[in-house]
Amino acid sequence: ISLPALQAALNSGKYVLGGKNTADVLAALTPEGRSTSTNSLNFVSLRASRDLIKLAGGSLALGTGVEFSKRSLDQRFPDGFANGAQASNIYAFGVGAQTISAAYVELAAPITKQLEIDAAARVDHYDSYGSATTPQL
Repeated sequence: ISLPALQAALNSGKYVLGGKNTADVLAALTPEGRSTSTNSLNFVSLRASRDLIKLAGGSLALGTGVEFSKRSLDQRFPDGFANGAQASNIYAFGVGAQTISAAYVELAAPITKQLEIDAAARVDHYDSYGSATTPQL
């Protein structure tokens, strides 16, 4: 809804609340809002694994990897919404970017056929708030 057009139509009497209003008046109250948005996701994931030595329960295995992703969003308000001339409750807009990088390593040790020890660690870095390390045993 165009707030200035609604106020002008109410002031002039062209728009009547609850009344039968002409198509021209209704069209003036509801102009089209357009904007161009972009949303992108770029990522790389590299993984490797290798058996190191034979143990009683199987092969001692090492796995490792690195990941990188970058997301960006540029979804702006149409001009009429940005300057306050139009209002609607159905639009959500945002602008931002996030870069995430990670590295991980895992060691699987099958000591016997019934017992396996697995140790892993992962480090994630988010450009928006920093790093987090997650160990696992």
